[in-house]
Amino acid sequence: MTETTQNETLTQDLKESTNPAAQEHYERADELFDQDDFDGAIAECTKAIELDANYAAAYYQRSRVYYRLGDYSRAIADLSEAIRLDPEYAVAYHERGGAYFNLDDNERAIADFSKAIRLNPELAVAHYMRGRVYYYLDDDERAIADLSEAIRLDPKMAPPRGNRGFLVHYMRDDFALAIADLDEAIKLDLGTTDLCCFYYNRGLVHEIMGDAAKAKADFAKAKKLGYYKELRRKTGVWKALLWKLFG
Repeated sequence: MTETTQNETLTQDLKESTNPAAQEHYERADELFDQDDFDGAIAECTKAIELDANYAAAYYQRSRVYYRLGDYSRAIADLSEAIRLDPEYAVAYHERGGAYFNLDDNERAIADFSKAIRLNPELAVAHYMRGRVYYYLDDDERAIADLSEAIRLDPKMAPPRGNRGFLVHYMRDDFALAIADLDEAIKLDLGTTDLCCFYYNRGLVHEIMGDAAKAKADFAKAKKLGYYKELRRKTGVWKALLWKLFG
């Protein structure tokens, strides 16, 4: 899924405020979020909420800022309020599931992703994220099913292919399938932070298959794209992976 497509998917069921001034603050917050002005975005969302306390989308938008800042507890609080105001808010369940996942609360994460899928079975990102959680819980069959469903729903979405290739096929010694998925993920990726990980993981597969030249090339590409910086940023996720692998 391209970034544009993903954003459209995650905002397609947002409802506008009946208060024009609140709507203006919400739209301004959206602009500031895209400009990485997170303090400004929070301020604009808060103004929108002050003008319309029942504006679920404003709580959702503010939660996105907290999520980006790594303040998952505040993100969960805003998402829970958005869900209280609009119990059919599929993307809010999806986002809250992601926040729970980052806090290592896998049971609640799966519950929220599952609720999002029940409300919107075509929400590819929810299948993708639930598949990741299932993998960390050693439920490989469900992981494959969810990652594959995400790919079926959105064939241009790179992360499910990259994750299916490495987290599932590589770990099960299905190296040809791992390479195929990682090749496609790299082809589809438009420069997100996942791209460096796809190259690094493909390098690992080439290395174990005995192709030192291809492995070296992929590792070099991953380093150039900032793989080790991204690894530090995702320390919690990779600790979970290492625990799964080595106990």
